[in-house]
Amino acid sequence: MRISSTKSNSRYRALTATIALVLTGSVLATPARASREPIVHTCRSADTTSAYLEAIIEGIVSLTDSTSTVVRTALNLPLISASNVSLVTQSQTCGKAASALDAAQNSTNPNRTMYVFKIGTTRYAVFEVAGPSSDFSGPGANFIWYFTNKWDYLSSGLI
Repeated sequence: MRISSTKSNSRYRALTATIALVLTGSVLATPARASREPIVHTCRSADTTSAYLEAIIEGIVSLTDSTSTVVRTALNLPLISASNVSLVTQSQTCGKAASALDAAQNSTNPNRTMYVFKIGTTRYAVFEVAGPSSDFSGPGANFIWYFTNKWDYLSSGLI
């Protein structure tokens, strides 16, 4: 994916905001391990919200300045090329993401709608849509949740 100057600036602004929140204790405590039974839920396809979220994640995992390194380390994410971040829409992966969110949030939601991103070969990022639109409103709507490729919870941060 080619990154324009505007996308880089947006990514840097989003990353800076994430850093401030992570450093002030906005990362949630480690919850119980995710359930092993997948649940079928809805993953959103590519749209303007997914592009925005993908740019944030790409910035966190690919930028090498000291601020980016602090955020990436706090979120337990690898340093990889931005091109290794991709939107996932397969139902099996979405079901696993929903089960992992249930465990991470210590709740069960049978109607999850989310954006799921694969980060290299070792991580996933999940953003749950709180309402009928992806307008970043509602409880928990501004969190990106990070998991291992085995769906073990790693971290979460506000966007």
